[in-house]
Amino acid sequence: MRRGFLNGGQTKQRCLADPGAPPDSAGATVKKSVSSGTGSTNSKPIHVPHDTQHDDNSFLVTTQPSQMQGTSLAEVPGGWTECILTGKAKRMLLATPGFPQPVPSPTHPNCYRIANSPGKGLGVFANRDIRTGDLIIAERPITIAPAFGSVSLQGNSNDPAVREAHQKMEGRLEAVFARVPPENQQAYLALANCHLHDGSGKLTGIQRTNGFEVKGLGEGPYSGVFKDISRINHSCSPNTIRHWDPASLSLRLRAVRDIAKDEEITVHYVTIITMAQERAKELAPYQIKCSCPACANSLVSDTNRVDILLKQYINGPEMDKAFKQWCPDRDAPDDRVLNVALRELALLDSEGLQLHPGYGTLLSLALRCYIALGDEDKVLEFGQRAGRSFMAEKDGDRSLLDNHSSLDLVKKNKLWGIRRRMSKQA
Repeated sequence: MRRGFLNGGQTKQRCLADPGAPPDSAGATVKKSVSSGTGSTNSKPIHVPHDTQHDDNSFLVTTQPSQMQGTSLAEVPGGWTECILTGKAKRMLLATPGFPQPVPSPTHPNCYRIANSPGKGLGVFANRDIRTGDLIIAERPITIAPAFGSVSLQGNSNDPAVREAHQKMEGRLEAVFARVPPENQQAYLALANCHLHDGSGKLTGIQRTNGFEVKGLGEGPYSGVFKDISRINHSCSPNTIRHWDPASLSLRLRAVRDIAKDEEITVHYVTIITMAQERAKELAPYQIKCSCPACANSLVSDTNRVDILLKQYINGPEMDKAFKQWCPDRDAPDDRVLNVALRELALLDSEGLQLHPGYGTLLSLALRCYIALGDEDKVLEFGQRAGRSFMAEKDGDRSLLDNHSSLDLVKKNKLWGIRRRMSKQA
C-alpha cells in the first residue's frame, strides 16, 4: 500500500521522548535501540511514564493494552500497540467502557492473503467468497502516533523549521519503535515509504505513508500503522468499510458488497464522491495512479458522481416522508416510491459506492415498499440485502437482518400487505 494519512493537527508543547523532557517519578527508564536505516544504531535512555497523572498536552510513550515485561506476541491474542499519546488521550483511552475488549475474530478464519497486486506492489486478496457485512479483518495497530507531521512536515526540507520538525517526529517514533516486538518491527519496516526525498526520517516516512486515522483520543489527530490493513490498496469504488473501535483498540474492515474468491480487497484513502481529476490530485503525492473502473472510465463515472452528489435527499428524511405519503394513498401507483429507490440503488451499484450513507437508506426503503405490497419473495431478498448492508454500516449489528430472516416475523409488521388490502377494498 502506498499513501499518506492526510489529516493534520498542531504540534503539542513537548514529548517525553524529546531530549530534555522532564523526568516523572512514576516512570521508568528504558534504553532504546533502533536502526536508522543507514546501518547505524542510535541508543540512549528514555524516560517512559506508566501512570496516568500527566499534563493534558504532554506526550508519553505507552503500551496499550499494558503488558508485563517479556511478554511475547504469541501469548496475547490480538497483540498490543505501542503508542505516543498525550496524557489526556491516554486517560480517555483507559476510560473507554470495557477497555480493553478482545479483538474480535473475523467471520471466516484465514479469509484473506497478502500477494502481489499488478502495478501496486503488495495487496490483500480474498481466499474465499465473502458476503456483505462479513468481518474480514480486525487488527490492533503496530504503532499509534500523532499525525501532526502530515502538515508541519510539508514544505521545503531545507527550511530549518521543517528540518527540526522532521527530526523531532523521527525521535518520537524511534522512542516508540524501540518497544515494538521484533516481528512487528520487521513488518513495519517492510511497508512502503513515499517520503524518501522530503527530509522525513525512515520511521516518519512509513507512518505518513501507511497510517490510518485513529479516532476517539481527544482533539487528535492520531494515526495507526498496521501489519496487514496497511497493505490494503486504494480504490475509488472500495469493497470494504472500516470502523475504529477504541474498546478493543482495533480497526475493523467489513465487506460493503459481496467479494468473490481471489478478488482484491480495497479501501478508500481519499474522498471518493468527487471527480476523477480531484481524486488523482489527492493521490498523486503518494505515488498512486488509480486504475479502478471509476478512474478508467472517468467521463461516465464523473457524470454519475455529480448526480449522486446533487441527490442529497437519498440520505435524508425526504425518503421516509415520501413513503408515509404513498403508503395510505389509494390513488398513488404501487411502484411510485419503489421505482425511485431501485433507480438510485442501481446508480450507486454501477459506481461501486455501496458504502455511501444513502445506500442502506434506499435498501430499507425498497424493503418497506415490498412489505407494504406483500411481496414475499422480494421481502426475503431485500431483507437479506438491507440487513447485511446494515451490518456493514453499523459494524456487525444484526438486528435488521434477524428481524427479516423469515416471513413469519415480517408478517407481524403492521404494514404487511397494506397496499394489497387497500386494493381489494377499493
